[in-house]
Amino acid sequence: MKNFPTKEYLELLDSDLVTDETRRVLQERLNAEETPSRFFDERDFEILKAVCETLAPSRTVPGWF
Repeated sequence: MKNFPTKEYLELLDSDLVTDETRRVLQERLNAEETPSRFFDERDFEILKAVCETLAPSRTVPGWF
């Protein structure tokens, strides 16, 4: 996740609004390496990710339009 985490995300993790257990799990996910697709080849997986981002855009990743 190139554009992640955002400043706001990190501030939230450091706040009292997040429990210790939630903070631990989110930190693990944030530090985890991205695993390659087991089904799609690299090209098709990139296309799938682009389609998903177009249909359900993320606030942390700049949009296409």
